Amino acid sequence: MPGWNGCACAGGRKGRTESMGAEPSSFVWHVAAMPFPSPQGTQAAVAAMVTAEVRAGRSARLLTYGEGVGPPPEGIPVQRAWRVPGSASLRSGPSVRKLAADALLAAALRRVACRAHAAFFVAHHVEALLAALPVRRRGPVVYVAHTSLQAELPVYFAAGVLAPAATVGRTLDVRAVRWADAAVAVAPRLAARLQETSGRAVGVVPLPWPLPPPTHPEAWLAARTAIGVPLDAEVILYAGNLDPYQGWEDLVEVLARLVRRRPRLRLLVATASPSEPLFAEARRAGVADRLHVVPLRDEADRRDAHAAADVAVVPRRVEGGVSVKWIDAMARGVPVVAAELATGGYAIDPQTALVTDGEGAALAAATAVLLGAPERHAFAERARRWVARVMSAEAYLAAMDAAVERARATFGARAPRRC
Repeated sequence: MPGWNGCACAGGRKGRTESMGAEPSSFVWHVAAMPFPSPQGTQAAVAAMVTAEVRAGRSARLLTYGEGVGPPPEGIPVQRAWRVPGSASLRSGPSVRKLAADALLAAALRRVACRAHAAFFVAHHVEALLAALPVRRRGPVVYVAHTSLQAELPVYFAAGVLAPAATVGRTLDVRAVRWADAAVAVAPRLAARLQETSGRAVGVVPLPWPLPPPTHPEAWLAARTAIGVPLDAEVILYAGNLDPYQGWEDLVEVLARLVRRRPRLRLLVATASPSEPLFAEARRAGVADRLHVVPLRDEADRRDAHAAADVAVVPRRVEGGVSVKWIDAMARGVPVVAAELATGGYAIDPQTALVTDGEGAALAAATAVLLGAPERHAFAERARRWVARVMSAEAYLAAMDAAVERARATFGARAPRRC
């Protein structure tokens, strides 16, 4: 980005870590309050952003929790905070363990900010912004909103505290935008909502999504064989976590509504989440024998799951950002049916992907249409072109450039401070 190499932190020494080696004189710290890597959408989105910057020759670094599933993606310089003792958890939502991890992340960020020059900080979601506040005098802070806490936080609490949870979430949403030097959101609807509630400008930053090669017949055959799905089955796919805001129960309704008319139909769920609630729901609906659940640990698992699918279905019951699984399925050339909330307000042609309301009946009707459409593969190819155009690295870098310029203007009069 223009001006990314400007030093904003006086004093200190150049930082070194075993994983990152010698640091340049100035760089950007992406701060993500999450395990990394892990087979979840937000982590994949952050990885895509940092990868786009590194490949463009920009000096980007990523600071995360002290745990992750497997090694970081190749080419991403990652430094971890100290790890919270005990068993790691990939579940979303508040917890005592997450609060401890957030505190360790804030301590790690203070250390790296003092030891090396930083051009600016990019804080991914509210917890990372809170970690960045103590060091914001040493460089501008760009806040990246991935979801709305006002909408999402209540799903983790009992009915009696829904209203207070929404109030706390709204307060955090507003404060995060106002505390940062500049704010962006990963989806147009989220940006508009945050801008309205905070009274400050919020830009839109698209996710710079890679385009894997389309699936060849050999890969389809290998994936179906490895997963154990019949070769003559019609396979609908869901690839992602089973947290409450996803509305995964609608997947079971889609299967139950369609299976009598389509006896070869199967639901393939690739997830790192505990699957017993999903099986319990499928047993209640009488379709457990049509459900296949496979682990989602890494890129190989994600690739095989999409290769085996005829159609991907992306439900969503809670408004937030944009569903990464929706973008990922289109990028991989899988025809997609998505709940409107999953699209985040991005405009898309009806001949590119089918978008419905979030009800199970509507999702089922659209899935039946797409499964029976002779032009299904043309849908998929148009979707790939849409991702290549709208979610390109160039579009992401331009949007982030604009956010950085706004952040620097806000940072303006605040004098850099020695660590």
